Amino acid sequence: MYKVPCKDCHRSYIGETGRDLKKRIHEHKGDIRRGNEKSSIFNHVKGGHSVDFENTHFIFNSDNYINRRIVESIFIKKLPNFNTSEGQYKIGEIPMEIVLQQIKIPVSN
Repeated sequence: MYKVPCKDCHRSYIGETGRDLKKRIHEHKGDIRRGNEKSSIFNHVKGGHSVDFENTHFIFNSDNYINRRIVESIFIKKLPNFNTSEGQYKIGEIPMEIVLQQIKIPVSN
């Protein structure tokens, strides 16, 4: 799980990957260059913002794909972000809080 902050607002892009982060950032930059309308990052940039690829960092690590997708869905719901996806899973508030406590990630809306 990684976070790409915006230079111009308090929101970030929350993403999930099991691959090398540098390669994933390269793909995001390609989406911007090509004007990929399906890309949340491109659409945020198109709206007049600049993303801060230099300060992109991992916020949760897991070798388990399902765990990453669950946590990604929770982070998209709980962290200020500009993702256009709501995440793969719809998770209730109580299970979300339990997971966040287990992985010791403080979040605030």
